[in-house]
Amino acid sequence: MRRSQRSGRQLLGGKTSGAPLRSPALHSAMRAATSRAGRAPLTTGHLLAAMVAETDSLAAKALALVGVSADALDADQLREVIKKAIGPASPGQAAG
Repeated sequence: MRRSQRSGRQLLGGKTSGAPLRSPALHSAMRAATSRAGRAPLTTGHLLAAMVAETDSLAAKALALVGVSADALDADQLREVIKKAIGPASPGQAAG
């Protein structure tokens, strides 16, 4: 494969060529999800809430088409799902 065809793709050995492989919205959502998780394990629930909060992202727009929005996601219910998945947060850990 010529270099021009590899542009923007991950190459062998983890090296990349060309444009970054992750969108700014993904980076932002990952930072927000990590912040939401605090010292608790990062879960897909944290990531879902963060993605929906990025209202200009493709993920948020696609989820909105099926009725999932920041308003529709109940933070307390999501926190309960996370607690059931990973157990209750120990003192000093954020639960959602």
